[in-house]
Amino acid sequence: MKVEVLASVMNASLPETVQHMNLQSDAVIINQCDRLGQEEMQISPGNGRIRFCSFPDRGIGRSRNEAILRAEGDICLFSDADIVYEDGYEAAVLAEFERNPRADMIIFNIEVEEERRTYHITERKPVRWYNCGRYGAVSFAVRRESLTIGNHVFPVVWRRCKIQQWRRQPVFDRVY
Repeated sequence: MKVEVLASVMNASLPETVQHMNLQSDAVIINQCDRLGQEEMQISPGNGRIRFCSFPDRGIGRSRNEAILRAEGDICLFSDADIVYEDGYEAAVLAEFERNPRADMIIFNIEVEEERRTYHITERKPVRWYNCGRYGAVSFAVRRESLTIGNHVFPVVWRRCKIQQWRRQPVFDRVY
């Protein structure tokens, strides 16, 4: 199994983003800027293929959907430009999915700035539709197969009816 980071950034450069985020796995980085283009770099032989796609479109939902369309890894981690991964994050994520082979999605504690902090996970338990809103997308690790089979995407326009529609049906079958 391979882990792939799906990151959304704005007006960034490939080398600076990779260094700042401490990326050590494959990644698809969607750069929201004023140009259209694509770059690629390899962090190390056999691992760490980084695809950097620049689009003039704006919006976190739109950029995350673009990343999902380009994802190739087995496990996808949603990320933003200000997230800095710890060394060994790929092995830690894979170990959790091996311990929970039925999980479609696992939520991790991610260190973020104080003003972005959400719910801190203290125990292992299932997440349901009624309490999933307390976790930020950057804490999600999702099987790509579950995203594509369920045709799950991030809303591009948030509307009350859209949110209610998401709440009526579970996003994933098994979330831990």
